[in-house]
Amino acid sequence: MSILNTLKLTSTLIVMVVVGLAVISPAFDFGIFLSGFVLGWFLLLLLENY
Repeated sequence: MSILNTLKLTSTLIVMVVVGLAVISPAFDFGIFLSGFVLGWFLLLLLENY
């Protein structure tokens, strides 16, 4: 597996974990959820366009 594929997988997992935490715990800070989601999505798009 190449480094690029590993980074894509990692950014996808970050998004999934953040979404999972937000669903499990409604008290999870929405700002952290939003920033984590945006960061993960941005990394994924950045790597896809690399």
